[in-house]
Amino acid sequence: MLEERFPVPADFNLQEYLAAEPVAQPQVRIRLRFTPQGAVLATDNRTLWENLEAQPDGSVIVETSVPDLTWAASLTLSYGPLVVTLEPQELRTLVREWALATSVLYDGTTL
Repeated sequence: MLEERFPVPADFNLQEYLAAEPVAQPQVRIRLRFTPQGAVLATDNRTLWENLEAQPDGSVIVETSVPDLTWAASLTLSYGPLVVTLEPQELRTLVREWALATSVLYDGTTL
């Protein structure tokens, strides 16, 4: 910690300051569908999602923004077969490619 202190102006509002700051990273908007069996994972972690919508079949559709497609694919695959990527298409493609590449590692012919 520094010994030097700086006075905070009386009219300084941290929330206003942060709201005016430009976002440093581009964001990718994603939509995921949690199966009825995985819905509890979405509903128990509501802070992860910008939007959460329960469906009549017991599934849950969530929306959020993440820094990039790699982040999004990692997040999606961390839920295994309990989640399906809805959007964007580029994420659907990347998740499929990663899942196929991972399945090859478990086909029983390699260690």
